Amino acid sequence: MQAIGSFYGIDLACFSGGVEITACAQQTIKVLINSGFNITELNFNINPKFRVHQDSFDITLFSKLFDDEVNPKDKFAAIMTCDHAEANCPFVPGCEVRIPITYVDPKLYDDTPQESEEYLRRSDQIAAEMKWVISKIS
Repeated sequence: MQAIGSFYGIDLACFSGGVEITACAQQTIKVLINSGFNITELNFNINPKFRVHQDSFDITLFSKLFDDEVNPKDKFAAIMTCDHAEANCPFVPGCEVRIPITYVDPKLYDDTPQESEEYLRRSDQIAAEMKWVISKIS
């Protein structure tokens, strides 16, 4: 969403976090690269950090909890993107509004012949829906 906002000249800051720390899926990184983002791996531990950048867009991507120190503490909208978070995170401290926009996690297709296709499908779906949201911001 932040990359789409940047493309349209809308200054916004997007953050991420979940209810558990895992690691960013390598298929997600592949989809981002194939979508034209430049990716630099910043560290090589069990939960690697990646720099995702393109033109004026630049973020650090890694798995973290919703209350990680890099995330805002108040005056933000919490967009709940997976059923797991919607069901297991009933309260997000500091958020002004909670918006469920849930997606089926493509990791359900890990190690199957449909894996790459499903990660791309989900990425395309999220991008299209976030582009629509951005189009409503004036």
